[in-house]
Formats: sequence, C-alpha cells, structure tokens
Amino acid sequence: MNRRLARESVLTTLYQLEFQPDEQSQIIHRQRTKLDRKTFLFYQQIVNGIQQHLNEIDQVIGKCLKSGWSIDRIASIDRAILRIAFYELLYEQETPIKVVINEAVEIAKSYSGDEASRFINGCLGKWVRENQEGQVTD
Repeated sequence: MNRRLARESVLTTLYQLEFQPDEQSQIIHRQRTKLDRKTFLFYQQIVNGIQQHLNEIDQVIGKCLKSGWSIDRIASIDRAILRIAFYELLYEQETPIKVVINEAVEIAKSYSGDEASRFINGCLGKWVRENQEGQVTD
C-alpha cells in the first residue's frame, strides 16, 4: 500500500469534487483504476470519512485561521490538504501525528508551494499545541 499516493489521490478527488460535485462516482472510479486494492481502500476510507465528518473538520480548520478569516478564503487545494490531515488526526489516529503533518507539508510543497506548506504546517502545529499537549511522542 502506498499511503502517499492514496493521499494525493484524495487531494485530486476533493479538488475535482469542489467543481464537479455531481461527478463523484466517475471521479472515484477513475481513482480505483489507478490504485492497487489496499491503496484504494485507504483512499476510499479517507474520502468517505472526510465527507461524513466535513462540518466537524471544517470547524477545526476554522479555529486555526486568523480572526476574521473563513475557510472559504483558503485556496481550494490547501483546504483539501488540511481536510485530509485533520481527518487523519481526528479520526484515523493510527498514523503518528508527526507523519500526518509531514505528509501534509510535503504534499503542499508539491501541489501548492512553500507559502502554503508553511501555512499548513502552522495550522496543524497550532492544533497539536492546543489539543495534544503532552501526548505527542517521537
């Protein structure tokens, strides 16, 4: 299983769904043809989980933003990266926090840029500091 590939595929799916919400089954089917079985299952788990918990995830993201900012102000690609990371932090706690943050930052560098990767790192780091004090392990 390639978790990075699964996360990148989720990113692609979330981005496409923002502009083509009626095409969900076709978008997911295209990913199924590109991924091996285990990677697709992880991909599907994240996509379904984000959709199921979208309001809660977006509320958490909103708490990381500067006062007066809304989640809609974040670039679509960066918003999708944050949704993936926060889904894993909140609901898929098998992946270590440092790995989730590193993956999100690296994906942001590849798909968005250095400024976005710093923003995403800052947002995730703020959440960890406020919610996981004493629980972060190496």
